[in-house]
Amino acid sequence: MTDFTSSDARLLRRFANTVRVATATALAEYELTAGRTAATAPVQFRALAAKGADGWRFPAAGLEAADGLVLATLERDDAGAPARLVLQAQGSAGLDAWAGREAELGLGAFGPSFAVSFDAGGRAVADLTAVAIDEDELAAFTLARTGAEG
Repeated sequence: MTDFTSSDARLLRRFANTVRVATATALAEYELTAGRTAATAPVQFRALAAKGADGWRFPAAGLEAADGLVLATLERDDAGAPARLVLQAQGSAGLDAWAGREAELGLGAFGPSFAVSFDAGGRAVADLTAVAIDEDELAAFTLARTGAEG
């Protein structure tokens, strides 16, 4: 057993990451089995990348949800401003969990929220052009199922 009383930050980060992944996996497994009828907690999207010299940029590859079932990608307008946030369910587990369902996308504690509908292919689009949103606000957001199924 590793002694975590030492100040080895690398070991502590590895341990915290292991706990985070194990917890997210257990919650996703519960959601796919017994948790369908229970209320679900919002799925977290968090960018762990540091800011660059020109500020934070949404990753080109997208952000994956903590449970790994949804990938969020950002589409930009001609000026380079955020235009649409595209959510795509990943794999058969993601399609089973999200396809044909409605959800609420929340951009931070005080940011706007959007109602989104996943189609049969597990894709949902949130139009960001109607709100003045800074790209930094897309570093962390949540997705919560509203209960309605299509």
